[in-house]
Amino acid sequence: MTNNFQVRMLSEKERDKSLGLMKSVFEEQKMEKLSDLDKQFWEWQNLNHPAGSSKIWIIENDDKELIAQMINSPVQLYIDGKIFNGGITIDLLVKKEYRRHGFFKKMGQQAIKDLEKICMDFQITFPRRENVHEGFVKRLNWTKIGDLPFLVKPINLDGIIKSKLGDNAFTKSIAWTFKKGDEFKKLARIKKREPKYNFQFLDRFPDSTDEIWHAFRRSCRIAVVRNKRYLDWRYIEKPNGNYSILGIFNKNQLLGFAVLKAKTIMSMHVGFIVDIMTIPQKDIIKALINEVMHYFNDEKMDLCGCIITRNNLFFNSLRQSGFYYIPVRINPRNYILDGYLKENEIDKSAFSNINNWFITISDWDII
Repeated sequence: MTNNFQVRMLSEKERDKSLGLMKSVFEEQKMEKLSDLDKQFWEWQNLNHPAGSSKIWIIENDDKELIAQMINSPVQLYIDGKIFNGGITIDLLVKKEYRRHGFFKKMGQQAIKDLEKICMDFQITFPRRENVHEGFVKRLNWTKIGDLPFLVKPINLDGIIKSKLGDNAFTKSIAWTFKKGDEFKKLARIKKREPKYNFQFLDRFPDSTDEIWHAFRRSCRIAVVRNKRYLDWRYIEKPNGNYSILGIFNKNQLLGFAVLKAKTIMSMHVGFIVDIMTIPQKDIIKALINEVMHYFNDEKMDLCGCIITRNNLFFNSLRQSGFYYIPVRINPRNYILDGYLKENEIDKSAFSNINNWFITISDWDII
């Protein structure tokens, strides 16, 4: 059957076909992203990225109906002092009646063939399901770069206890932490504010944000480029983003920021640290995290959660501030980073080691 279907790239005039397929599959699978999906969102995601337009591989049936697509959203990585261009695979979709016919493999193989032509040095993805992860690794010869730690800190213990916790992996993982008893209660405590710094919410990223990025990037080997232009696109220009951007200052000097978002999950109010970037100094990071906790406490959140890689000042400061690492064996969802690297000057061993990466929730499209 698959021999009758050819893979090609979506043309600019066909964007409505992609939008239609996404709406159809998101509705069928009851995906949260459906609530944001419209023409404006599609264009923001696929046409307005500061690094260029998305590359979209598609398959049609005999009636020219779009039945499968693979989107590579552009991404720039800072790797050992240099900037490289690549893509993040998102919205890999196949219409229900055409699944299990090898379309995933066909599109993935074509994407690899086209890397040179479309000036991409690498591809990465954050598979949400184990079978998708296995597809990238086993069918397309991608590499599992590593697992991404999920951290939580309780804020309102009464709210967690009284919430209508169902019988599911997420709530079981939260309930498991209650076995810590007094230790768990200590984690929920919030320290007094640090008077040395002042804080304010930002409605835009100031020009000095690029100075923060240049200072921050020296603290890690691999990270998505977080300059002002990218941050504006990711948080300010995103339709219905509803982010809160908390800046930390020394008088009028910006020292860093945290991007925050509140969501309701399983009847619990959860505040997420979507992104965080500062001048890499421990006291600044700890003061910012502490202020985040005061904000979420004032906003009546039950928990604070974040996903962040290990081996950096931010992970260590979160742990010291009472964030608890949910072990993989009881994690409601094992977040994974997979990647594919073409033959180029990027150090493959460094690229394939999760300890060299700085990753937060912001680096893909779940929040």
